Amino acid sequence: MNIAIFLQLGVNLSLLPDMTTCLANVASVVFSRDSLDSVKQPLGLDLYVSVLQEDARKVGSIKDFYQSILPTSSNIYITSTPNVGADIGAFLAQLKQMNQHKGNDKSEYDLYLKLHTKTDPIWRERMLESLCGTVEQVESILDMNGHGDWGRGQPIMVGAMGTMFGPTTPLNKIFPHISNKYQWNDARPAFDDDTIKQMNEIKHKLEGNSEDFTHDQISIAAGTWFWINHEGLKPYLWAKQSLGLSAGYIENGGIEHAIERVFPSMVLSNGGSLFDIQPAPRPIALYFPQYHRVPENDIFWGKGFTEWTLLRNLTIEATDDEALPLKKPLPFRESGLGYYNLEDFHIRKRQAELARQFGVTGLCIYHYWFSGDHAPENHLVMGKIPEAMLRDGQPNVPFMLSWANEPWSRRWTGEDTEVLLSQDYDEGDWIEHYEYLVPFWKNPSYIRVNNAPVFAIYRPGHAGEKMQALVDCWQKLAQERGDFPDGLHFVQTVGNFYQADGTEETSAFGGSFQFWPQLFAAFHEENMIYRKRNRAAAFRDAPLENIRKQDSHYQYWGAFVGFDRRPRDKSAAPILVTPPEFRASFCASLRDLSTYRDRHIATNLYFITAWNEWNEQAVLEPNQEDYFGYLQALQYCISHIPVMMINLHERPDPPPPVKQRLALEDEFANKCTFCEKGILDLSLVVPKTGGNTCRSIKVAADGVTNNAGLCEFIQKEESVCCPEKFIKP
Repeated sequence: MNIAIFLQLGVNLSLLPDMTTCLANVASVVFSRDSLDSVKQPLGLDLYVSVLQEDARKVGSIKDFYQSILPTSSNIYITSTPNVGADIGAFLAQLKQMNQHKGNDKSEYDLYLKLHTKTDPIWRERMLESLCGTVEQVESILDMNGHGDWGRGQPIMVGAMGTMFGPTTPLNKIFPHISNKYQWNDARPAFDDDTIKQMNEIKHKLEGNSEDFTHDQISIAAGTWFWINHEGLKPYLWAKQSLGLSAGYIENGGIEHAIERVFPSMVLSNGGSLFDIQPAPRPIALYFPQYHRVPENDIFWGKGFTEWTLLRNLTIEATDDEALPLKKPLPFRESGLGYYNLEDFHIRKRQAELARQFGVTGLCIYHYWFSGDHAPENHLVMGKIPEAMLRDGQPNVPFMLSWANEPWSRRWTGEDTEVLLSQDYDEGDWIEHYEYLVPFWKNPSYIRVNNAPVFAIYRPGHAGEKMQALVDCWQKLAQERGDFPDGLHFVQTVGNFYQADGTEETSAFGGSFQFWPQLFAAFHEENMIYRKRNRAAAFRDAPLENIRKQDSHYQYWGAFVGFDRRPRDKSAAPILVTPPEFRASFCASLRDLSTYRDRHIATNLYFITAWNEWNEQAVLEPNQEDYFGYLQALQYCISHIPVMMINLHERPDPPPPVKQRLALEDEFANKCTFCEKGILDLSLVVPKTGGNTCRSIKVAADGVTNNAGLCEFIQKEESVCCPEKFIKP
């Protein structure tokens, strides 16, 4: 498969770093498939770049820069164009240039990626994250739900989730930033009569005596970032045309805006399909910095106490027919981390290597700051490891902080509730606390959303009315001092304290994240049903009652890899999740996310409990029972993001209520079992889930079921696999 990337650089060359990230991710996939041991189809990659004529003197330096990140076999073609027709005008000039290089009617490229320096940052991030945000995202697009053939001659286009729609597409299927930007009540203003007339005129020029577009074919890839195959683009037709493009940039009404709509509409008129894909999931693992000696633990629990003290020599005998073993660290000699000390630079470096290797985007590190009569004089506890990160850069992965803002007591051991460290939120400490955090927030590796550092708070309700005032104070400091002109992105943790604390309605938080499995207690009825079904990941947005309705509030989903407090309390009932169960749940969660096209989110943070919470047995790190199983499961899911076919004009049936959906799952589970080892991804066999084929089910189960009991027959796209025919083991 040969790929051509078409990049249009507009007036704002400062956006080059964003474009570079995208190109580097595509190039990484090409590099990986170039290796001799690759079993996937090899790839070729060329790059076409357009610059405005006034920037023509920069062509040489731009070419040298891109040659440093692309494979040596890649060709780079740079052309300077007049400022007409915005990115569409530059794209058409690039197609003519390609036609001159590659021949009149045929191209050696199978697949094209079009992108440009879109100035709207939220819109640009949605497109970048969806189409090339990570290496795994690019792999998912090229793989096309396990098929990888990109239509076998059928036109195909893939766009960013929520950016592809038609005049009758309901607003809940459109990225809300677009509809809010243009203040639409429906999508029809994007397809006025004059624009449709221009679209048909362009179609006739390209295809000769062809018919007009039908109502069901009229569509747009808003923002004009997309992947498209050769049959969908037909570049040789565009290369032959001269169209009257507008000088400079106009908001709407130019022929370039009609052309923007012709690209997807022609895919449909030629019998093809439109697809979209969610922004690249960004797994953020909760990270505990406790694994070293600290003075407070010496005082409260005895000299030399660390988090390893409870687990290292603990054994628990089985009380039932089956043993419930404890996870313990995989020894270093077996490529694990062992019972480490986080003060060791090399341990933290190895943690970063594992995170990067298996697709963990970043770490959410707990931050401990106290105030009140029982607080330390400097307020800080266990700050040694985060501070070491600032000095030595390890673990060298993106990170953020989460303020574990609850008092310390003895309750975590099952003992009394004596307060050890207090949490009173004294107003006199707010500025000192802010100033302590600023170096972390300014670190280049710190995680940001819309250029605002992300800061999570574990129990917002614990602070009561002070929480809104504290957030307002810090936002004011951030902007007045010029530290963070775009402010701070505060995220509340939605866990077991969400309702228990009586959290008041607030506008303080720009986001929330689902803290699994602790949110079971907050939303008992529905989540307990899924808990019993071994569901270990989010499946819908949580109904957040304390958030004032605002379009800009982001809800981030979450998952967990087990929850077992027996190291702290032997009588605690464990919630066990095996790596295959985690994979099934996490993959299903990402499929569910793909249906939320109106999700007001660009950076798709996804919070995993946890990286190293060993005393609650929530660990992605390798362990003696499962080795690297949880990390491998996570990597599999983020490398198989569903590419969803779009139905532009029909409102889909609403999903059935939870109890009804469970009944459907039970019905089909009784008829067709996809795994004989007790691992069953039920969402794959629920009717009308969209695009689930037997082949994709077989891919999802690869290496788990040995193909035993897999359904082989399928009647049509979006139907349920027939349970009567099986592949025999």
